[in-house]
Amino acid sequence: MMRHDSQRQGFALVMVLWTIALLTALALAMSLMFRSFAGLVATSRDAAKADMLLRGGLEFAAATVKGQGALPLVATVHVLPLGGGGVRVVLSDDGGRINVNRAAMSLLAALFQAAGVPSAEARAIAQATVAWRIRNGADPSKTAQVAAMTNMGIAPFVDLRQLAQVPGMRADYLAAVMPLATVFGDDRINVMTAPDAVIGALPGISAGARETLLATRQLGVRAVQNIFPSLGNGQAYLKWDGKPIARADLTATLPDGYIKMAQAIIVVVAQDSQPFRILAWTPLSSASE
Repeated sequence: MMRHDSQRQGFALVMVLWTIALLTALALAMSLMFRSFAGLVATSRDAAKADMLLRGGLEFAAATVKGQGALPLVATVHVLPLGGGGVRVVLSDDGGRINVNRAAMSLLAALFQAAGVPSAEARAIAQATVAWRIRNGADPSKTAQVAAMTNMGIAPFVDLRQLAQVPGMRADYLAAVMPLATVFGDDRINVMTAPDAVIGALPGISAGARETLLATRQLGVRAVQNIFPSLGNGQAYLKWDGKPIARADLTATLPDGYIKMAQAIIVVVAQDSQPFRILAWTPLSSASE
C-alpha cells in the first residue's frame, strides 16, 4: 500500500514540476512577446517622429530655394535642431548634373569615364544607354507632372536606378554615377551650380580651360560669360541660368539614435497653387532600418 502511495506522490510531484516548467515557459514567451511588441511600438513611434523631421527639412529646403530668387543654387549643408532631434539638409541643384535622358552620347561616355568606367566600356555603355532611351518610353501618367514642371518632355528614365537595366552597367559604376547625374532638366548643365566633378567630366574642354572655369565662376555669371568663347566645343554642354531643380538629401536623427534618410527632388514655380512641387521622393537606407 505504501508503494502505491509513494508512486502516486512521485507522479504528482512530476506533474507539479512539469506544470511549473510549462508556466515558466509561457511566462517567458509572454515576456518576449510583450518586449517585441513594445519594441515595434517604439520603432513605429520613432519612424513617425523621423518622418516629421524629414518633412521639416523638406519645407526648409523649399523655403531656401524660393529665397534664392534668381541666384544660382550652389550646394550647401544645413543642420537644423527640430522637435528634440535634428535634420541634416544637403541642398544642391540637379540642373548642374548630367541628364541621362537628354545628354549626347559623347557626354554620356564622359560621364561614365568620370565615374571610373574604363574608356572602351564607357563608350559601350553610353551607346547602350542611348539605345535604351530609343527603345523605352516612359509611362505618361508617371511623368506628366515632371514634364510640366521641367519642360523636359516624356523621358525614358524616370529614376536614375533604372540605369542598372542598361547592358554593361555594374552596381559600382552606377553608385559612382549617381552623384553626377539626374533624370531631370534639359540637355545643358548649369555651369554655376555643377559639382566640380561634373565640370571635370565635360568633353571638349582642355584641362587648363576647366581650371579657369572653376576659378572664374566664383566671380559670378558675368565673369563666366566673358570666358565662354575659350571653352571650345565644351560650351555646347553648358548654360549659366535657369530655375533650379533642387535635390535635397535629408537625414533625420532622434535623441535615441534612430536615423531615417530620404532624397527629394523639388521645384518652386512662380505663381503656382502649391508652395513647391515634389518631383521625386526616395527613401534611403540607414543604420537604424
